[in-house]
Amino acid sequence: RAGDGGRPRRPAMATQLGSIKRVRRFPGFVVDGFNYQSPDVVAYFLTHFHADHTVGLHAGFKGPAPIYCSAVTAALVTNVMGVKPSLVRAVPLNDTVQVHTADGAVAFVTFLDANHCPGSATIHFRRRRGADEEDASLKEEKKKGVDVDASSSALSGDVVALHTGDFRAARCVREDPKLHALIRDHGPIGELYLDTTYCDPRWRFPDRKRACAAMAEIARRELLREPRTLFLVGSYSIGKERAVKAVANAVRSRVGVGWHRARTLKLTGWWDENLFLCEDDERAVADAAERAAAEIASGSAAGQAQPAPPFRVRVTPMGGGPPHENMARLLRESRDPNTGEPYFKAAVSFRPTGWSYRGSKATRRGDGDGDGDGDG
Repeated sequence: RAGDGGRPRRPAMATQLGSIKRVRRFPGFVVDGFNYQSPDVVAYFLTHFHADHTVGLHAGFKGPAPIYCSAVTAALVTNVMGVKPSLVRAVPLNDTVQVHTADGAVAFVTFLDANHCPGSATIHFRRRRGADEEDASLKEEKKKGVDVDASSSALSGDVVALHTGDFRAARCVREDPKLHALIRDHGPIGELYLDTTYCDPRWRFPDRKRACAAMAEIARRELLREPRTLFLVGSYSIGKERAVKAVANAVRSRVGVGWHRARTLKLTGWWDENLFLCEDDERAVADAAERAAAEIASGSAAGQAQPAPPFRVRVTPMGGGPPHENMARLLRESRDPNTGEPYFKAAVSFRPTGWSYRGSKATRRGDGDGDGDGDG
């Protein structure tokens, strides 16, 4: 689908179509659809904590049913959004829980790693096939001319659905041992709810390790060109942590984040005192600036002029207005509080998302593993 100038159109965000939110043949099950609050809903399922999947979810959410999600997502929903913990059911990845459907059947629900952002999950649903469903399937097969009897495993097995949420179609996801064990033990996937954000041959991304390595190389090159460079890495509320880490390690700097992001990093298990620095912690920032100044004075960071910034990398919102204006604003605002001198002379901004991908045709036809964007 070509946009203006022949460029690919920006992929769509998660659909809010009600019929897609419900899991067919699992009555009362709703995935990522919190605006749908009819009395027949018996269970909500949340694939991950990105805004286009939590539409309708807020601190005052009252159900009418509990929310099943991964443990990391549960921590974010209750601590960041303020949803009542009594409404949230945390399910460890690779664990299976029993949830009753609206018609009283027992469904077995397994959360699998989606490899998208912290806490993201694909969800495997299964339940036993009812006798009436076996009869209907048998009639359908006979109508097609297929010689099959009612004892066929294809007809008497489980009803199975898989909801991918937003996922990265990497080898570790495609070959997930738990997923393959479920398929082996309970039959093939009958209903697939598939993330099609980049479901087009034109979106052939380099794998994530290559992308992070390229970002690191750019950062090192820019730092050599201008030692007083500020590096900005775009992110959503969660995700892109590996990209941030790659840039920080390349320029040997900690990463400045606001207290909101510091909280989410701690809730997702990504917080590292040696990597991140909360900009709102005045004592920590002052200590980091003193250490940076001492390094310069001792000659361990020779070639960098005063003043010494407490960090050279910041995490910034993925949106938020014209990027060059934001870069100029941050350059103006990043100053030594004692002298008023600017910390930086240049800024480099990374936007690590498939939406900004402009790879060559050769790259798009490459032999990547599908391990590219998605998040994280």
